[in-house]
Amino acid sequence: MTDGIARPVGQQAGRVRRATPGDTRAVLDFTRATWDGWDYVPSVWGEWLEAPDGVLLVALPAVTHELDLFGRPLSLDRPIGIARVAMLSAHEAWLEGLRVDPGARTRGVARLINAAGLEWARAQGATIVRYATGEANEGSHRIAARSGFRMLRPWRSWQPPRDEDVDEEDAEAHAAERGDVEADGDAPHDAAADLDQFADLADEPEGEVPEDVAARATGIELGPTERAEDEATPPPGDGSRDDEGSRATAGRPAQSPAASPAESRRRLRRVGLSLDPRSSLDEIDGWYARLTGDPTFRAGDGLCEARSWAFQELTRERFVAHVRAGEVLVTRSATDGRNETGARRKLDDRPTHDRWALVVMPLSTPRFAADRPWAAVAAGDGDALLRLAIATRDALVRPIRLRLPDAAPALAGFADDFTRAGFPPASETLHLFERALTEDAPIDTGPAGALTLEEAPRRVAAPYRDRE
Repeated sequence: MTDGIARPVGQQAGRVRRATPGDTRAVLDFTRATWDGWDYVPSVWGEWLEAPDGVLLVALPAVTHELDLFGRPLSLDRPIGIARVAMLSAHEAWLEGLRVDPGARTRGVARLINAAGLEWARAQGATIVRYATGEANEGSHRIAARSGFRMLRPWRSWQPPRDEDVDEEDAEAHAAERGDVEADGDAPHDAAADLDQFADLADEPEGEVPEDVAARATGIELGPTERAEDEATPPPGDGSRDDEGSRATAGRPAQSPAASPAESRRRLRRVGLSLDPRSSLDEIDGWYARLTGDPTFRAGDGLCEARSWAFQELTRERFVAHVRAGEVLVTRSATDGRNETGARRKLDDRPTHDRWALVVMPLSTPRFAADRPWAAVAAGDGDALLRLAIATRDALVRPIRLRLPDAAPALAGFADDFTRAGFPPASETLHLFERALTEDAPIDTGPAGALTLEEAPRRVAAPYRDRE
């Protein structure tokens, strides 16, 4: 906690409290300026207010009767920043949704609300916290460096480029933002979830708010030339929207309506991809030992994408639970090392029967039916993994997303095969950061008195998995 003394403008003072429904209009007003108006926050804000798995925070000015960068009054009760802490397990926290009102940037709001998020995460019992952002997101990287985070290996998406589906999903987020529809927790937001990075915050005391962001924040229309230049530069990300690079179309089946989790399980079981949920613990442990010894899994620090765009440890207990839920897909490849055209591919000297691949597909997550299906974990031999991905996509009759540690050993020599099969790599990577939250790991809250926490952090959240 801090002394709560209000500081003059420019000294990075701020207050942070838990969000309330009364904050909704102010938050939706400034999030429309993020990513050229494609922010997903409006479509999930209502759900976040109700979600029991985390803490939703807003930052407020510490000094009254001042003006923002656009000359608008900053009242003491006007939210100027947001952030969310989600508990993925009893000791793992995930930070998401950090945003700063463009009119309140350059005064360190992001740094302060990030520090408040760490304080609240530790109060929930978290001993480690992670978040992710795009490789080009300099503002988020600066926050990481100042807040004691270390970067893990970058991750890259391998998936068909988004076409018509992204338009529908983004349009719904826009409608919620404009007030045309309720910000509904059941609204599909897969494209937005894939971009759940901290926005480029431009939050340095000496920083400047980009002209295009300022124009959107104040309702000023850009000229045709300015708008063309603005739209030519995609938002920083991991390539999950339209910046995947290659526009390969090979191997992309016609998409069917999303099947329910139960129907998806039946389809995967029908084609023999699911590891039998009734498998003995010895058999499950055998597969878990393969996985934990796999170079690709180890390159990803043993993490899995438990829910779309949130990473946590894959423990044995969680792996067993995924098997029992019919969410672990495996194959033992009978390939002799030939590619799809029959040409011989140079492979290592492992015996054919040891070529295996494993994918964990979290069918039980509440959003599976709305989101593009994703592999929480993908590991094993590259050829077998590609065959498993194709078979899974064909069984679900839907595009699926693989996300793998960049330069994953499983992809060595197979990148072109994945692209030809309809799984091209994203042009940018996703950067994961983590830091410890133990008592001996101090949290930097800035100068004395800069941050006021209006409520002492306390345990209020139930871990995501504990609620299923």
